[in-house]
Amino acid sequence: MGLHWIDVRTPKIQAMAGKPESYKPFTKTFIYGSWNGEFIFAEPMSTRAYIMAKRTSTDPAVRDEVTPVPSAGFAQPGYYPTAYRIMYDAKAREYRIALTQFSKRD
Repeated sequence: MGLHWIDVRTPKIQAMAGKPESYKPFTKTFIYGSWNGEFIFAEPMSTRAYIMAKRTSTDPAVRDEVTPVPSAGFAQPGYYPTAYRIMYDAKAREYRIALTQFSKRD
């Protein structure tokens, strides 16, 4: 599984960082991972309840949400996501989670 890296500004860890007024319960986040000193993965994470709420929401911005990804430095040039998308497709009756808006990094 490697080492998981999270953005220290994420609301779910603010109480541990000495800023309890900025704390919010975990719903979603984005993590990077490394193994043996090398970047090996990028992954959106969310609670099941957060994903399931997409189906019952009447707000289009909630049903189909795009979230910016915190930037990171990469040792290997390539295309990396700058956002991820969580949505519910009512017609297909399925949830979709995807890395999106790839940008070339040198």
